Amino acid sequence: MFRKTLTNISLIIISTVVSVAAIDLAARMFYDRHILVRPTPIFKNTWTVNERLARYDENVSFSGKIIGDLAAMNYENHGVERNVTFITDDNGFRNSPEALQRNNNVILAGDSFGAGGGASQEDMLCSLLNKDINYKCYNISIGGFGPWQEFMTLKYEYKNIPKTDNAIILWLLFTGNDLDDDYDPNFEDSQNGLIYRCLIKTFTYFNRSPVRRIFLHFIRGNRHKSNSNVVARNHAGKTILFYKPYMVNTNRTLNQVRKHRNYNRFINTLNKMTEFCKKNKLTIAVVLVPAKEEIYKWLIEGKEAWSTHYKPSALSEAIRQVMNHKDFYFLDLKPVFLKKSRELYQEQKKYLYWNDDTHWNDYGQKAAFVAVSNILRKIQHGSAPGGN
Repeated sequence: MFRKTLTNISLIIISTVVSVAAIDLAARMFYDRHILVRPTPIFKNTWTVNERLARYDENVSFSGKIIGDLAAMNYENHGVERNVTFITDDNGFRNSPEALQRNNNVILAGDSFGAGGGASQEDMLCSLLNKDINYKCYNISIGGFGPWQEFMTLKYEYKNIPKTDNAIILWLLFTGNDLDDDYDPNFEDSQNGLIYRCLIKTFTYFNRSPVRRIFLHFIRGNRHKSNSNVVARNHAGKTILFYKPYMVNTNRTLNQVRKHRNYNRFINTLNKMTEFCKKNKLTIAVVLVPAKEEIYKWLIEGKEAWSTHYKPSALSEAIRQVMNHKDFYFLDLKPVFLKKSRELYQEQKKYLYWNDDTHWNDYGQKAAFVAVSNILRKIQHGSAPGGN
C-alpha cells in the first residue's frame, strides 16, 4: 500500500514538473514580447565572462509598444504606450550592425540614459550623434549599470571596438543613483572559466522563465501597491510621475555626498577611468545627467513653475573638485536642462522627460545631443580640459 502511494505521488510530481516545463517552454515564445512592458528585461543577460557585468542579447531587432518604467511600477493607468525599436550588434550592445564596420571617434559609456532607456533606437543620444557628419558613435551603455560596471565594460571591450586614434570616451554619470550603485574593489579584467560560464547561462535561462516571473509578480504585487516609490503630480491636466529614491538622493548636501559609504569608491572609479584613458591616449568627457526629480523639483514641491534654482548638485560639486586635478572635460546638464525645460514648455507645452518614465523623451534626447555636441566640438578644436 505504501509503495503504491509513493509511486502515485512520484508520478504526480513528475507529471507536474513536465507540465510546468512544457508550459514554460511554450510561454517563452510569446511572453517576453507580449507581457513585459520594456525591452531591457527581455534581452538583458548576465555576462558569462564576468557575472558582475551584463550584455543584451546579440543581433536583436525588436519593434513593439512599451510604457514608462514608472508606469510599470503598478501605475499602468498613467502609462502612455509608444512604439520603439530596439537593435543590438554582434557584441550585445545597442548599436546598428554597421557600427562594427567603421572606425568610431566617440565611445559612449553609461547606464540606461546612454542605452536609450524608454527611447526608440533612432532617437537615442548615440544615434543622434551618428546623424552628425562629425561623429561616429559606438554605444557600450547598459541599463542598470553603475560607474564601476561602465568602466569595466570599457576595459573589457576597448580592443574589440573599431575606433580612430583620437577617440573620445563620452561617459554619462547620473545624479539619481550612481553614488548608490554597486562597486567592486577589483578592477582586473579577469575571465570566468568554461564551467562557470555554463552555470551562468543555466541560471540566466532559469531567471528568464515566464512561469517564474508570473509567480514573482503575483507574490510581489500587493507589496508594491502598498509601498510604492512612485509619486504622481498633476500639471496642466497631465499626470507626471516621479521616483521617490531619486528625490531623496538628489537632495543630498556636499557633506552628505562625501560621507556616503560609496564616495571613495566612486572617486576611485573616476580616477581609474581617467588613468585608463590617459594610458591609451583617449580623451574623456564626463557628462552628468540630472534626474527628472531635479529638473521638475518645483512641481514635486508645489512651488512656482520653473522656480528651481540653477545651483549645481552636490555630486556635481564633488566631481568638479576632482576635475581640478585631472585632465578631463566636464559637462553638467542640469543648468542646460533647467533652462531648456522652461523654454520648451513655453513654446510647445512639452517636457524633457516622458511623463510616465524616469528617462528623457525625444526632446530630452535632442537637448542632450545639442549640449554634448558643443563639448565634443571644443575637444576637437583643442580646447583645454574643464567644465561648465
